[in-house]
Amino acid sequence: MFLFLTVSSMATDHVISTSGLTYAPAELTVNVGDNITINASSVHPTTEVSQATWEANGTAALVGGFGTNTASFTFTVEEVGIIYYVCDDHIASGMKGLINVLDPVGIPELVNSDGFTLNSNPLVAGLLSYTLVDKELIGSQVEIIDLSGKLVFQERLISSSAAFQTNLKVGVYLLVIRRNDEAILFTQRVFIEN
Repeated sequence: MFLFLTVSSMATDHVISTSGLTYAPAELTVNVGDNITINASSVHPTTEVSQATWEANGTAALVGGFGTNTASFTFTVEEVGIIYYVCDDHIASGMKGLINVLDPVGIPELVNSDGFTLNSNPLVAGLLSYTLVDKELIGSQVEIIDLSGKLVFQERLISSSAAFQTNLKVGVYLLVIRRNDEAILFTQRVFIEN
């Protein structure tokens, strides 16, 4: 099946360096699934902070963020949003940066809770469980697309509730519900975990 989605072909690696009292680049735009390396050091300890802390030139670490790092580190971005970070020792000089994280698939989420309900997200052990409130959706197709835009799973919705084993690796995907005429009715980012 041909997908009309505009996507990046694979995850991209990005490097953020320090140059004097600035990050280079100080603002970066990436896609979900991209890998980011920040060249932190003991001279430039880097901390992820909230937007409010970033705007106030503070250094309080964001709970659940990447914490404070005094050596180069790499992470994979897993959700759309903005990652704010600062240099703990040089925030008074304005040393801070941000990472805009976009959805590489290019389809906005069209969550229609009146017709289709995903019973859990993340999908534990790859089990996709759903409930259809709108019985007219029976016969529609459920698809899962990976971050490269490849169709990696598809099944027909044959009853008002069921569960499918996707056998997909841990990661971030896009779930799509299509009618028989190919119209997209519902999209949602899904996470698969062990």
